[in-house]
Amino acid sequence: MKNRTLICLSAFFSLFLSMISCADKYPYDSGEIIITGTVRLVGSAMFSSMVITDKDDHDWYIENEDRDKLAKLEQQNVKVRGKPEYEELAVSGEKMGLKRYLRDINILN
Repeated sequence: MKNRTLICLSAFFSLFLSMISCADKYPYDSGEIIITGTVRLVGSAMFSSMVITDKDDHDWYIENEDRDKLAKLEQQNVKVRGKPEYEELAVSGEKMGLKRYLRDINILN
């Protein structure tokens, strides 16, 4: 019984630590950042989204007129400057991660 409890506590603690270590910590609360990555379309044909996938395999969602700026660069590597925004993703009140947006983009290369 004691071993089972110890195993359960160990598993819970490991899961808790992995959730904390996976949390994105960016030093930018506002201002601009530079992202280098590949421009891609994700989703289905009717509901596609444009993203820039960075070297850490994070997708930065691109919307509106910024999407038009990058449309000709699909499947190419780009370096852009923009303003980051983060949306907390949650299911049934439980935090599941962040959705990253990049706004007001300027293409640097």
